[in-house]
Amino acid sequence: MGKITGKEKTNELPEKVKLLYGAVLLLFEEGAEISDITVSDITRRAGIGKGTAYDYFDSKEDLIACSIIYQMQQIIEKVTVRMEGVESFRERVDNMLDWVEGGFQERACFNRFMHLLTDQSCLGQRIRQKIEVKSMEECLPMVFFYRLAQDGISRGEIRKDLPLDYVACALYSRMVSYMTFLYMNSLRVKEAASIRPHILRGILDEFCI
Repeated sequence: MGKITGKEKTNELPEKVKLLYGAVLLLFEEGAEISDITVSDITRRAGIGKGTAYDYFDSKEDLIACSIIYQMQQIIEKVTVRMEGVESFRERVDNMLDWVEGGFQERACFNRFMHLLTDQSCLGQRIRQKIEVKSMEECLPMVFFYRLAQDGISRGEIRKDLPLDYVACALYSRMVSYMTFLYMNSLRVKEAASIRPHILRGILDEFCI
């Protein structure tokens, strides 16, 4: 297999590439700064030779960009599976809040991804370039919220006088705000989660018939 482009499906990725991606995630979990991470750090943690990384990626930025996009794709797939069989809009929103509260690791990845999407650094630019060659639905969380809003409208659960764009953006904003709040208050998650009923009620009051 040649260089990784970012277009690959999960089942198309070589096992060594998945090991590299996992190593990047572990380094982030340990608090490593992106600018300080080296290819040697990543390959050492992955348990493979440094040269192997360059068999698949041209630079550290390419490797980390693809790793973050891969992680976001995994998160979106996981959330999509969670929603299977959940029919009502209220239950879906409640399910989303469960997921938001569920894991520090995923919140950290999500926040890092969103920051880098608007960052002007070399890594931020590489992430945007990789997204351009990949199906947007596979790695951009906003697409998920459009689906959530569309389903609610089609089922007659969401007010039809509200534009789809607004509903999707507002849902996205509420979830990201809550996720960021929990991430910033990770040592007080139980206390922070006390605002959850208010977030749910605010969404239902604004959007639902």
